[in-house]
Amino acid sequence: MENAQFGRSLLKEFRLKEGTTFLNHGSYGSVPNEVFEKRISLLEEVESHPDLFFRVNLEPFWMDNIRAISKVLGANPDNLVFVNNTTTGINAVMRSVALSPGDEILCYTWQYRAVYNTCVYAARQKGAEVKVLDIRTPIVTTQEIVDKYDKFLAKNPKVKIAVLDYISSCPSVLMPIKELIAVCKKHNVMSMVDGAHVPGQIQINLEELGADFFAGNLHKWMFVPRGCAVLWVDPKHQKDIRPCVTSSHLDGPHFYKDFLRQGTVDDSPFHCVQESLAFIERIGGMDAIIEHNSKLADQAADLLADLLGTKKFDVPKEMESPFLRMVRLPDMKKYPARKETSDDFTSAVGDIAELHNDIMERFKIQTVSLYVHSEPWIRLSAQVYNDLEDIRKLADAILTLKAEETE
Repeated sequence: MENAQFGRSLLKEFRLKEGTTFLNHGSYGSVPNEVFEKRISLLEEVESHPDLFFRVNLEPFWMDNIRAISKVLGANPDNLVFVNNTTTGINAVMRSVALSPGDEILCYTWQYRAVYNTCVYAARQKGAEVKVLDIRTPIVTTQEIVDKYDKFLAKNPKVKIAVLDYISSCPSVLMPIKELIAVCKKHNVMSMVDGAHVPGQIQINLEELGADFFAGNLHKWMFVPRGCAVLWVDPKHQKDIRPCVTSSHLDGPHFYKDFLRQGTVDDSPFHCVQESLAFIERIGGMDAIIEHNSKLADQAADLLADLLGTKKFDVPKEMESPFLRMVRLPDMKKYPARKETSDDFTSAVGDIAELHNDIMERFKIQTVSLYVHSEPWIRLSAQVYNDLEDIRKLADAILTLKAEETE
């Protein structure tokens, strides 16, 4: 499979259901055959000798894979641990950081709902409060975003930690993360970077990013089985950060030990990282994948907007996510966008579940439709097995549903 051609010829390397078009890799990822088989072999190894695995092999397997992914993410292995999901990592941080009554946590309008809920829960436990910064389109320059955060933090000195999206989930937007981290530092605010979509989309150096905390999924864009993510913690905070489940280690000399043994949970996805990295290299390497998927995402968004007679999300080019694109849907009476209300920021973004269920069930296309500020949108994910014919199928499906409203 050396230097394999990208496109639908690569579908044979995955277990995706034949006859279905997958344009939603960004939600759950997909596992290549050899990585899936590696996981099965690990499970068989555990069952053949549980004591040997948990008492002897677990830690070296963990460390080998941590060292492998650390090289890719520009991280010191001592600062990185595995967690099951980005949300799990953010939970660990938000439940651990020292907050006092009256302190504030900063979120923003497009925050992933599970992350926002995590912040609300942490605030409740500590007598703190969640503040929400309002972000809206059109956005002309990234400096607009930076200035909004700067002004907000200047006016709200009680904010102790800000949860910053690197790439927002819905709508999918690439934020000026280094500048936002710098703004947080200026105002003596800790930065928790939600990098759920970053590994595999962006070449990153965590040691140089400047954040206090970073969490990112490996099962979305790195071809690792679900659920596998990493949590990076600046050394100055490691004595304070603990996993959500307290197990056989507490307050030891090594940060990773607290996260290593979470009872007898199935950690086999963590131990497949090396196999996933080998797959990436065999099909051309990370740079080639990023180049292909980014170009395909550009072409896909342009094509879909043209076929539907609509538009792309109104952000500058440098704020478009590499592999994810937003395209406006035509208004359809059967699938109305939820109306945003001024007293509930969570009404700004959400799923149009009936629409993507109909597209999946009737046309065998998996994607995500959602409302953003009372408008209907669709999110496209570009992956190595996709091509523009997938987009034409999606456009035909949407136009068919639209035409049925006039029959």
